[in-house]
Amino acid sequence: MTRPTIEPLEFTGLAAMALRESEDRIIITGTSGWIGMTTLEMLHGIFGRALPRRVSCFGSNAKTLRLRNGFSVEQKPLNRLADLSPSPSTLLHYAYLTREKTVDRPLDEYITQNRSISSYVEHQALRIGVNRIFFTSSGAVYNADRSLTRDIEKNSYGFLKLEDEKRFIKLADYADKRVAIARVFNVSGPYINKWNSYALSSFILDALRGNEIAINSSHRVMRSYTEVAQLISMVFAFLHAQDSEKVLLFDTAGEEEVEIGILAALVNQALGVDVPVNRANVDLAREDRYLGTGEEYLPRSYAYGVDVCPLKRQIQKTADYLKSY
Repeated sequence: MTRPTIEPLEFTGLAAMALRESEDRIIITGTSGWIGMTTLEMLHGIFGRALPRRVSCFGSNAKTLRLRNGFSVEQKPLNRLADLSPSPSTLLHYAYLTREKTVDRPLDEYITQNRSISSYVEHQALRIGVNRIFFTSSGAVYNADRSLTRDIEKNSYGFLKLEDEKRFIKLADYADKRVAIARVFNVSGPYINKWNSYALSSFILDALRGNEIAINSSHRVMRSYTEVAQLISMVFAFLHAQDSEKVLLFDTAGEEEVEIGILAALVNQALGVDVPVNRANVDLAREDRYLGTGEEYLPRSYAYGVDVCPLKRQIQKTADYLKSY
């Protein structure tokens, strides 16, 4: 595959201005993940070579993180948060054992490990002077009927995310922190990982390789997509807004809903190819809707001047990243 020209990920709207004026130390947990790497590249666009001085990166282990432009940053193990001295800080908390980790370990162990991560990060945040917090929750907190999950055995990931939403909202209440919490649904963009787990990336890879796009679902599947860079810009704009609002809890969402068969067709259009789409007959009486409401997210994006990326462009930008592999 031809390696595409890199289009850098950048903050847009009020977030860019706020970050250039801010003197906060920025702390990222779970930096090596999809959202963490996106955030890191965006911050490099603001801080340049000063990035390692302004941003502290933590994750499950020590490793060198390499951005698409070749710039490298060192990630430290999460327990090294304890080495930081107090200083005004913004915390972006992405560290978590994700849903697929429930398969390869006992449920009790999974629950204990995630609660331990959250408790430790909360304790350190209070100790080291964190004033602003962004926590990535998940659309998995909802049941199919949009009620909130209450069953830790059937949906331990969503249940624990709800626990942590409450944990960080309490910090806003009693410790005077400004907190943004995103219930993340379907996102797009560079640094996408677990390619075969997401419809968008698996469709793009099939199209790029000239394979047919196979859709296994025999019922309607509705999704909407937002670019991760839009999410990060909106969050930073909120965290630095000059008002008295302390907590923003919201679903991510795209500007348009799309049925997954239409998504496959859009992938063909966006990439300029015409691979076949193989799908069984669709039962129109059944529908899977994994969608955020966007009631807070989209209006805030517009109000903060954040660029909202159309779906076709999201597909192209995600494909440009996948072409590198």
